[in-house]
Amino acid sequence: MNPTADPVNAELQAGGGNPASSLTAKEITAFSSTILSHLKQIYEHEVRRAAPGFNQESCHERSADSAVQVTGHNESTQGHVYERSSEQKAPSTPFGSFDEFLAHAASSSCNALGPPKTYDLDHPISNYFISSSHNTYLTGNQLYSRSSTDGYKNVLLRGCRCIEIDVWDGESPDDTSGSSSDEEPEVHGLRNRLKHGLGHLGHHLPAASEYKERASRAQQEQHRAPKPWRSQAARAEPRVLHGYTATREVPFRDVCETIGKYAFQTSDMPVIVSLEVHACLEQQEIMVEIMEEMWRDHLVDHPLPESGGDAHDATDIPLPKLSDLRNKILIKVKYTPPKPPPSKKPPPAPEQLANIDSALPSAALPDSSDSDSASSAHAQKSKILSALSRLGVYTRSYHFRSFSTPEAAIPTHVFALSEKSLLGVHAADPAALFAHNRDFLMRAYPKGLRVSSSNLDPAPFWQQGVQMVALNWQVWDRGMMLNEAMFAGEGGW
Repeated sequence: MNPTADPVNAELQAGGGNPASSLTAKEITAFSSTILSHLKQIYEHEVRRAAPGFNQESCHERSADSAVQVTGHNESTQGHVYERSSEQKAPSTPFGSFDEFLAHAASSSCNALGPPKTYDLDHPISNYFISSSHNTYLTGNQLYSRSSTDGYKNVLLRGCRCIEIDVWDGESPDDTSGSSSDEEPEVHGLRNRLKHGLGHLGHHLPAASEYKERASRAQQEQHRAPKPWRSQAARAEPRVLHGYTATREVPFRDVCETIGKYAFQTSDMPVIVSLEVHACLEQQEIMVEIMEEMWRDHLVDHPLPESGGDAHDATDIPLPKLSDLRNKILIKVKYTPPKPPPSKKPPPAPEQLANIDSALPSAALPDSSDSDSASSAHAQKSKILSALSRLGVYTRSYHFRSFSTPEAAIPTHVFALSEKSLLGVHAADPAALFAHNRDFLMRAYPKGLRVSSSNLDPAPFWQQGVQMVALNWQVWDRGMMLNEAMFAGEGGW
């Protein structure tokens, strides 16, 4: 089953626990003759047991029709409809009249799911489970399916609150238009599509050496050059796809526009956008521009006044309360520490230099060129633009090494591990895993071998306190059924 194949019906699909039509879908306006017959038997049995000798004639008369209307006249209701006669007197029983019994059966009190209980939203966001999606842009399998904005529309309307975007460099308009005047022919068949897609990885991902060169050049020109991507001229913009596969792409701008349109139509709970960034620094600058343009006031780009903390110190920002993030979009992205200010130590006096020169051999003296090259190499290691990294205010991704590292104690850190890695961590130290997830956020995602977009069993990960268990929403399986039961009526949190 492919739920994203028909996005028009997204509001009727389960999986996220909060379809837009969930309230009206649970309203009972009429009973069928079959259900009515069973209800009559239940009523008579309970009345007979509680009030022996009770006259059941009125009950038989009222159940003779094939259906009973519960909430007044409904032209769309099929079958015969019973309407209470004002002249008939309701028999006195411990359960009331048969009409009252039917009204009770149609009320929310008899709903198998029951209305969701109101819960406290004034705890830090790490205290809540979050309905999450994996590779949200894909409409099918992980190898050659199509990327589409419909995937984001679909899951957001179904109540998903954590979505994923894999971002890669876009192609220049000159490159795409100048290569050929004819459209590229359609490629059919799994093997041919894989061969075709993998053969064009050069278009999807430049060589590693080219990336390093572009990153180095961007680092050098970032502070001295004017903003190169702010003009309205034709430019290459980032795109969304599953890298190293034959999956088809979709523009990053279109994805952001769709998220901004549908993020809060069925829930006002915050949306976490998990970014997997493979784009160069120039393209990352465009990403920041597009997100700020599309999401505007919804985007959390600095600590909220209610939560406090220093925006320049990642270790000092506490997690906010869920109630403070209604209708907000949080960015989950790898954290890049801000560059330290240049050292302004006064130069040593000539006498000190003379003493150093005489006391140390020449081999022990520091080489300024080596120092400069070391600091330059350190600066080039950063693959995430600082302007993009700062958008990860409350959800900053760090590479997991252990629970004893300094970053594991930062309130805003997020560890993301595959299901296989998480099972290994749990086997090694389950107590540490559970203790970590009591106070900090963690995300689990399917292992790479699930090329058919099958889902993991989310229950064991929820039991260990993993708040974001990302599932493939484009399929309907046991994992998505459990997700529906977990978040039914909860707004995705």
